[in-house]
Amino acid sequence: MARSLNLPVAASPRSVAEFDSARRTVVSAPEKEQAVTGREPGQPPSQDEFREAMAHLAAAVNIMTTDGPSGRCGVTVSAVCSVTDDPPTVLVCLNRKSAMHDVFKANGRVCVNVLDGDQQELAMHFAGVTNVSMAERFTWDIWDPGQQVPVLRDALVTVIGVVKDCKPMGSHSVLFVEIEQVRTRRDGRSLVHFNRSFHRLDSVAPTTG
Repeated sequence: MARSLNLPVAASPRSVAEFDSARRTVVSAPEKEQAVTGREPGQPPSQDEFREAMAHLAAAVNIMTTDGPSGRCGVTVSAVCSVTDDPPTVLVCLNRKSAMHDVFKANGRVCVNVLDGDQQELAMHFAGVTNVSMAERFTWDIWDPGQQVPVLRDALVTVIGVVKDCKPMGSHSVLFVEIEQVRTRRDGRSLVHFNRSFHRLDSVAPTTG
């Protein structure tokens, strides 16, 4: 089983109501852009500014896995989203400098394991920030046996599919995965990454009327 890392508890995000509460003046779009970015309107953001903005885009935390002739591996990813439901397809963005990039591409078959709120330590392991080897991670009793690719038993959602296309874009590749199998739990919480910290989201019953 995964070893405890004694990870710090993620801080709660500030309420939207706290944002700039003292300021009541309405500004035009160009003035607002200059105030937020500190640069002239129309000037592209720096790499650091873009990364800071994307850190505030809350995203589900996933572990994408593969197995096949090119090897078995997994990596923590947050740049995952649905593309279409006909045929069911998701996209995953993967750094081209990653040692696992070519393994995923060559094997051509992957599983996107959407993590439950209690699986933060697994996210850290597969992000490569611990000293646990890739081989050891797959010896833990957390995987479903008899699958073509590693499927995390207690994941909130698992989607298994085939890489149908791979598009290079800057530092990353965009993998388009056509989904063949889906499994969804109804009783879990979601693990999301926001402002460089992990957060757990509880399930809320939909309102009616």
